[in-house]
Amino acid sequence: MNCPTAQEYNEAIQNPQLNFADPELRQGQPELTPLGLPRPRSGNFATVYKLRCQQRDWAVRCFTHKFDDQQLRYAAISQQLARLNLPYMVGFSYLPQGIRIAGQWFPILKMEWVEGELLDKYIARHLQNSQILLQLAERWVNLLQSLEQAGIAHGDLQHGNLMIVNGELRLIDYDGMFVPALAGRSSHEVGHQHYQHPQRTGADFHPQIDRFSGWVIYLALLALSAEPALWNQTYSGDDFILLQKSDFTDPHNSVVLKQLSQHADPRVQILAETFVHALLAGLPFPPIEQALQAIQGRLRSQGDWLKDHLPTEPAPIPTAPEVETAKPETWLQDYVQHSPLETYDFQQAKISKIMRGILSVLPIASILGMVGGWGISSKILLYGSSLSGLCSLLIIGGYAYYRNSSVAEKWKLLKQRRAAFREILNLERQIAQLQKQKHLQLRKIQRKHDKAQQQLHQQEQRERVQIEQQLQHKLSALNHELNKLIVEENAALRQLTQQFNEQILSVNQQLHELTQQEQQAVNTLLPSLQQRFIQNFLSAHYLNEAEIDGIGEKLKRRLAQVGVHSAADVEYYRLRRIDGISEHRAQALQTWHDELLQQAKKAMPIFPNQQEINGVHANFERQRQQLTERREDVQAELNAQSAECKNLYSYKRRTLEQESQHLHGETQRKLATIMQHSVQVQLKSAQDFQKLSEEYHQLSTQQEVQVYQLQQQLLAPQARLQQLKQQLQAFQQITFVKYLRWVLPRILKKLAKMWT
Repeated sequence: MNCPTAQEYNEAIQNPQLNFADPELRQGQPELTPLGLPRPRSGNFATVYKLRCQQRDWAVRCFTHKFDDQQLRYAAISQQLARLNLPYMVGFSYLPQGIRIAGQWFPILKMEWVEGELLDKYIARHLQNSQILLQLAERWVNLLQSLEQAGIAHGDLQHGNLMIVNGELRLIDYDGMFVPALAGRSSHEVGHQHYQHPQRTGADFHPQIDRFSGWVIYLALLALSAEPALWNQTYSGDDFILLQKSDFTDPHNSVVLKQLSQHADPRVQILAETFVHALLAGLPFPPIEQALQAIQGRLRSQGDWLKDHLPTEPAPIPTAPEVETAKPETWLQDYVQHSPLETYDFQQAKISKIMRGILSVLPIASILGMVGGWGISSKILLYGSSLSGLCSLLIIGGYAYYRNSSVAEKWKLLKQRRAAFREILNLERQIAQLQKQKHLQLRKIQRKHDKAQQQLHQQEQRERVQIEQQLQHKLSALNHELNKLIVEENAALRQLTQQFNEQILSVNQQLHELTQQEQQAVNTLLPSLQQRFIQNFLSAHYLNEAEIDGIGEKLKRRLAQVGVHSAADVEYYRLRRIDGISEHRAQALQTWHDELLQQAKKAMPIFPNQQEINGVHANFERQRQQLTERREDVQAELNAQSAECKNLYSYKRRTLEQESQHLHGETQRKLATIMQHSVQVQLKSAQDFQKLSEEYHQLSTQQEVQVYQLQQQLLAPQARLQQLKQQLQAFQQITFVKYLRWVLPRILKKLAKMWT
């Protein structure tokens, strides 16, 4: 028995009360199109309709392809999912007697209706939020692991069978699902071509068949979280996400796989390389855990610094263009001509006479201070003298240090270096200012263009929304009239059906009674025939011809006088009432009768007379023909009136549908006019933008020339700065601390000579 067509399903869905066996579905109303017809959602093996019932909404899957073990498969899948109770699945029931079409029942699936967003739509809506995509990738890995741990597989993981409901993943369409009870069987489908390994066949039917599609979706989520622009570059969202069949059949020439294998994000690069190696190795495909281990292992081997540079979150989009400031050219260090280095220290310096004189007075001043402070605490006097001596030493040493010729030369070079720095910073600020002006001008032009485009888009959207609202308002009125016609037509057809069904039911009852009477008449033919045979057999055996013990001729004549002529007339109690018939003689006559009766029963016919049977059938056949003709007349009248009723309402529906088509056509013409106007405005806006861009290009060229001139001016102070740095390296030993370390031993030595 072939499956019904889509048109037959559409017609049956319009009357749930008449065509569904399930009590809840019979009370539902199908979701309708703007034309008032049930809205179908077609798939590979079934068409899905949404029915709005009182308690909840249901999805009704009507099969367009039928398999011999269909009921067995769905029963096994239903039992397994009910036992596992996974959060990713949707409850369903297989109804063998589901929907009635043309008087025949066909199976359906009654599934929970899930309101959510398909995977491709969800990704497109969250492209700019990498955190959401990464969280989705993590949930995806958990789903794959849960399915494989449970020993089941979906069989067709792809964007059309994955829904996101409140941020959580849900799987739909279980036509190709594998459960342990189906082990050893083959699959009736091999899944979506852009999500399956090229080598997969129907014989691949086991818990690991979801691995390849799991990798494909996980790689897409990870890559899009790192680089959202890949979505438009690969034209994703049409029938695939990032990767398609051609990438799997020829991975060496795949532009997308090559781009992912060289991606800046190490995670995407590692995962893509691992995927290509596994793809070339063929089936079976490794589990998703191997992808995670490959990423973690490679990152660990490449160093911990990668962890700090992984783009776990998208970089914030700058509100203004970044301006690069000029920096000292490092190449100058290699090409600036340096003079041979001369190292300066204090070995060539001499202690001035003033320095020796002042330092020689310090001990005498300390002694005088101690004498003058006689009577003061010795500790305080000692600390005070030491402190005053140290301060004097630092002051005098500092004075002598800065009068040193090497120190003076060093300070001269430092002063020149500061001047070079100031000149470089001034030039860099000028360059940065020019670049900032250029970026600001470009951004101003872009903002102006974007604002014009946004205003144009908003105006177009407002006009579109207004026209579509008008269309929806008019279509709503038409749908109301159409639904009203459908209700009236169904009511009229039900009334006709009920009226004529009562007559047909009466005729069917009479036919049933007639059949019973006919059977009863046929059943009485054989007993009647046997009874007549026995009676004739006994009547043919006369008493006067029989030899019975104790019954003589005289007694036979007496019996004949009272009506006993044959065995058929013998009756024990009747004989006992006759004079001269003793109990012994009556018993002898009865024995004779019984023996003849047994002979008659053995010889009586066991089948009725066929001629008599034919006569009974012929008698009842005339009555049956009359009743059948009467029923056909009633059915024909019902069909005629039903067809007349359908034609009447069909004409009314066509009128409304023509009006709806006219509204759609008028709306399309208005939208085309809006689009044409929008194109003209966009063309003018593009011309204006081109003009502004040319002006910006001219100004930018001038600014670039100025920047180049400033950069050329910057080379001289940068070279001078490098020379000063080189010269200052000779004065590394010239510090105040080193000077004190050098001068103090010599002063002490001089003082020692003076005192001795």
